[in-house]
Amino acid sequence: MRLGLDHSYRGLPAEAARTLHTLGRLGGASLPGWVVDAVLGRHRADDVTDALVDADLLRLVGTDPLGQPRYRLPDLVRCHALEQGPDLAALARVVATWTATTELATARLPTTVFTLSSAAAARWWLPRETLERLTADPLAWFEAEHEGLEEAVRVAASSGLGGQAWGLAAAMVPYLDLRCHFGTWQRTHGTALAAARVAGDSYGEAAMLRGLAQVCLYQDRYAESEEMFARARRAFHELGDTRAEATSVCGLGAVAQFRGEHRAALAHFHRALVMFGSVGDLSGEGPTPARPSAGSA
Repeated sequence: MRLGLDHSYRGLPAEAARTLHTLGRLGGASLPGWVVDAVLGRHRADDVTDALVDADLLRLVGTDPLGQPRYRLPDLVRCHALEQGPDLAALARVVATWTATTELATARLPTTVFTLSSAAAARWWLPRETLERLTADPLAWFEAEHEGLEEAVRVAASSGLGGQAWGLAAAMVPYLDLRCHFGTWQRTHGTALAAARVAGDSYGEAAMLRGLAQVCLYQDRYAESEEMFARARRAFHELGDTRAEATSVCGLGAVAQFRGEHRAALAHFHRALVMFGSVGDLSGEGPTPARPSAGSA
C-alpha cells in the first residue's frame, strides 16, 4: 500500500501534490470544495479536485445542506500526507478563508454579543456570489462548518499562526454564544490563548481571556470569570484600546449582576457606557449578557 501511495504521489501534478499535503493537515472531517481553491490561492480549482478524485486520493462524500460538495481524504492518504513538509502559506490561506467567511456570516447573525477582531489576521475571499450563497443563511453555514472551524483554529495554532488562530476563534463567538456551544468556545479559545502567548501577542491573549471569561460567567464560575475579565481589562488599558477595555468592564458588571451585587454592577455598566461614548461606539449601549438557556457542545 505504501509503495502504491508513493507511486501515486510521484505521478501527480505539482498543484495536486501540494493540495494533498495541505488537506492532510486539516483533520479527518469532511471539507467543502472551496478549500482546494484556498490551498492553491486561485478560484475555480475544480481541475485539481477532479484529478485527485479520479486518482482515488480524495473522496466525494456527499453534499451538505448548503449545496456544497464535501470531500474527505482516505485515512491512509491523510497519514501519508502528514509525512510531507507543511506548506505554511497554503495553510494560512485556508484559515484566512475560514476567517473572512466566518466574519461575514457573523455579521448576518441576530445577535448583539460583543466581538473583538484581529486587524492583523489575514483574510482570503471567495468569489462574491459564492460568499452570498454560503452565508445567506448564516446559522446553516455555521452548523455545516462547526467542526471544520474548530479544527482550523487548532491547525493555525499548531502551525505557529497565532494571530490567525485567535482571529478565527474570536470571529466564532457570536455563533457559539447564540447556540450555547460552550465546549467548542472553551476549546478554541484555550488553544488560541496558548498560541497567542507563544507568539507574544498581548492583544490576542487579552481577547481570548475575555472570551473565556464569558464562558465562565455562563457556567456560574464567577470567581474565574471576574479574574479573567479583570486581566483582560488591564491588558486592553495598557494597549490603549478603550472599546475592548469597555467590553471587559461590561463583563465585570455582568459578573456582579449575576451575583446579585446590583450597585457594583451599575457602577461597572455606567463606567463602560462612558468609555463607549468616548470612542463613539453606540453599539456598546446594547443589552447586558443574558443567562443562556441551552446546553453546551
